[in-house]
Amino acid sequence: MATIKLSAAKSAGAAISYAAGKDKLDEETRDWLRAHGVDETVVARLSDRAVAVGGENVDIEHVRGQMRATRELFHKNTGVQAHRVIQSFATADLNAAVPADWVRANALGVELGRLIAPGHEVAVYTHIDGEGHKLHNHIIINAPTLRLARNTTSTTTLLVSPSSMTSWPRSTVSL
Repeated sequence: MATIKLSAAKSAGAAISYAAGKDKLDEETRDWLRAHGVDETVVARLSDRAVAVGGENVDIEHVRGQMRATRELFHKNTGVQAHRVIQSFATADLNAAVPADWVRANALGVELGRLIAPGHEVAVYTHIDGEGHKLHNHIIINAPTLRLARNTTSTTTLLVSPSSMTSWPRSTVSL
């Protein structure tokens, strides 16, 4: 069974940086993977804390800039910029020593993000570090909710609607 923790982030960039963990995979985690039978070629390719990445409504390679641009467009760069969800899996459900389970955990994180924050930009980073080396996702949800709609004059309008996650007022911006 998965457990979930929720928190708010005043800096979406910092939340993304931590979750991505660029070049931050520690040697202790590498040793643990080797000791639990993960192929050395797989271990050698790992450098980031995130062993699998995915997302919804984002280009994961440009997620920081994309989320920042969205917040700037809707003047949402102060206060809570993003929401963090930590989704942890029991070893009986997903095994950190099985690389295929890394991908499966990430897919489950993307699906959770899609379900709890429809229309939001969501980035998911799967980790295997920490106590017990349990698989867990860091799900970063950008605060503004985006929806594309057509108005009566057939020009595209981007709508920002209030959600249970933010108290940002509804507004429209014509593109």
